[in-house]
Amino acid sequence: MAERLVESWENLEKQHPGEVLITPEGAFSTGSPTERLVPADPNERIAIARRVVADRCLYGVDINPMAVEMAKLSLWLITVQRDRPFSFLDHALKCGDSLLGVCSIKQIENFSLRPGATQITFATSNLSQYMEKASNKRRTLEGLPSNYHSQIETKNRLNAEAEAVTGNVKVLADCLIALELRGLEGGAYEGARETEAEKVQMLLRGDGNVPLKPQASTLNQLGDYAREQLRGRHPFHWLLEFPEVFAHGGFDAFIGNPPFLGGRRIRGALGGDYLEFLTKVLFSGSSGNADLCAFFVRRVCELLSLGGHCGLVATSAVAEGNTREVALDNPTAKPPALLERLKAVQH
Repeated sequence: MAERLVESWENLEKQHPGEVLITPEGAFSTGSPTERLVPADPNERIAIARRVVADRCLYGVDINPMAVEMAKLSLWLITVQRDRPFSFLDHALKCGDSLLGVCSIKQIENFSLRPGATQITFATSNLSQYMEKASNKRRTLEGLPSNYHSQIETKNRLNAEAEAVTGNVKVLADCLIALELRGLEGGAYEGARETEAEKVQMLLRGDGNVPLKPQASTLNQLGDYAREQLRGRHPFHWLLEFPEVFAHGGFDAFIGNPPFLGGRRIRGALGGDYLEFLTKVLFSGSSGNADLCAFFVRRVCELLSLGGHCGLVATSAVAEGNTREVALDNPTAKPPALLERLKAVQH
């Protein structure tokens, strides 16, 4: 990606030979003394291009906190410049369970991941406004370069503000996931859903205000309650963590190495509640015998923008039996072009 960016700078220079200097953003120089220009030296150019890509284009999620820190270290090493601070990556590389989380704001508003379910408790809270506010702050953050420590400090502040904006909604989503992990059906599910919605609303209204604007003490109580219900699981709500990406329609590309775990072994390794969440709630009707990697393929299809691309490491199992049915043969998965490419993968 950095090489393509350098090519674009070169093409711009060729269009205006000897006439202009350009900035890393591809704009023409205004002559400002604080402005940073693209240097002539090829090695310096590629170094700057890598920093721009790291600042604006890359995202990552892993369930292992150490893996997240190692990813940051890897990017710092490849983008390091002696006269510049490390790039700010806290907003883009995050920790959580990629499969365990909500997929849309409607699910939170309806307090259910199941199609057709409705709920008025949170439907009037206009949750989209929180995503929009967080998205605006994150876009401002990503638009800033990482050339000076003052810019890194500004990015850190904007990231904290964006996290605060969506913090309440994330806790609400956590409570919903905890409910769905209970694996209830029929009347038992509806009764528990109503009870949980009322309890969450009561905690959010601890100071008598409208939902999602509680005092810090009541929000802490709700957060503690959600963590207790989740029993050590760590959901990752993609659209709340990266709202600016989904305002754009989703990710343009995915690169991943999903875990491989035979269907019958998922229950023992991750728990029966987790397997039932995948097969009965998240991807309803899926086979419990499918390899775990199949569910990551489906998740990628949900998170990609139309026309997006992906590269996933997979075994031949992805094109066989129950795993194929879950990963490739579901007609509701998107985009179709991606699935056609995946069907050709044998190893």
